Amino acid sequence: MFNTNFKKSVSYIALLSIIMSLISCSNKQIIYYDIEPPETTAASETTEFSFERMHATQSVSRIITKSDRDRLLDEQIKVKIASLDRKPVKVKGVYLPAYVAGKEEKMDEIIEHIKETEINAVVIDVKDDIGRIIFKMDGEIIKKLGTNKDGDIQIKDMPALMKKLKDNNIYTIARIASLRDNYAPRQNTSFALVTDNGNLYKDNTKYYWMNPYNHEVWDYLLEIGKGCIDAGFDEVQYDYCRFSTERKMRHVVYDEDQVKNRSKIEIITEMVIYLYQGILDYGGFLSIDVFGSIISSYGDQAALGQDYVNLLKYSDYLSPMVYPSHYGNGYFGVEIPDKQPYDTVKKALELSTRDTTFYFDTSLHNGIVRPWLQGFTATYLPDYINYTEKEIRDQIQAVYDSGYEEWLVWNPSGVYKWDAFKPE
Repeated sequence: MFNTNFKKSVSYIALLSIIMSLISCSNKQIIYYDIEPPETTAASETTEFSFERMHATQSVSRIITKSDRDRLLDEQIKVKIASLDRKPVKVKGVYLPAYVAGKEEKMDEIIEHIKETEINAVVIDVKDDIGRIIFKMDGEIIKKLGTNKDGDIQIKDMPALMKKLKDNNIYTIARIASLRDNYAPRQNTSFALVTDNGNLYKDNTKYYWMNPYNHEVWDYLLEIGKGCIDAGFDEVQYDYCRFSTERKMRHVVYDEDQVKNRSKIEIITEMVIYLYQGILDYGGFLSIDVFGSIISSYGDQAALGQDYVNLLKYSDYLSPMVYPSHYGNGYFGVEIPDKQPYDTVKKALELSTRDTTFYFDTSLHNGIVRPWLQGFTATYLPDYINYTEKEIRDQIQAVYDSGYEEWLVWNPSGVYKWDAFKPE
């Protein structure tokens, strides 16, 4: 979910992305993409917007080109959503790793805590950060890759767990760690990012990454998502729908026949659209996790491949990780963000509102912002505070004060201070 090396690596790549875009576009304009552009592009309407970006020294103008194909896609999604019998829930949830969710006694204890609080949802790992699928799931690609081995199963009886959660009116979200994967790239190297020396790319934490320019990767992720819906999950949440941002990424090489001149933002958006259409066809909800730093930062969006507003348009829920510990000192004008959780979350979500309000077309589908909040103490920081019930509650209040109604709380251990979820 998060990487402590992120701030340094993304800031370097963000700066480089801004410099390159200014060099390549003398008028400082960035051309927004047309999904799968035809060989000859007909003239289309364009509307120009300008807005200040936090990490740029001057404003950047973006040209948004809406082709007939784009409009048709947007209308198709709107019609499809209207035809579904889905029952949305205003989620107030917590994350549970698979090894916690797989322990019956522990889950009984957690459910009792949930019944005494305002928590009404759980996010459970299905494809974890290593790449293992943690309950028995059928699928052609899954079988070929061998990512669902008996030894990796951590939830032995998913039907029983799902029944228990449903009996207690708990909304269920399946988390899929998408492109960061320590297993599939080694089983099928065509799935992997590859460097210019022929080796599989590994980040500084020794994790491999899958190649989003390979359409088979999309099929694999969708197959897992459908397996989650079949198992009874209400929602599929795709995490790591992004590129690695470390400096070593400059050594990664791509097949131009796959890339087709598409940028990181373009390919990640296309992948999310594909996943969204597939999950919609299956009758489920889809959410996407994104870094909180992409809000109002084109440089970070370009580095990660995550366009905040567009991903919100092509999902039911978008969950920016606005953990105070993830922002450097002085970010948003906050002296030490980790020590000021209310101020940090409030300022991040105010910028979210500004950007989404500016760009949204209210006649079409727009997803809901449901932020991830910090439920852990960031001991890796040189200057941090313990996150008690107060710090968690302060973040929740910041969500409400920013005009949002839903939230998720992340602690990688799945251990929570349950009194934080008992509103006064």
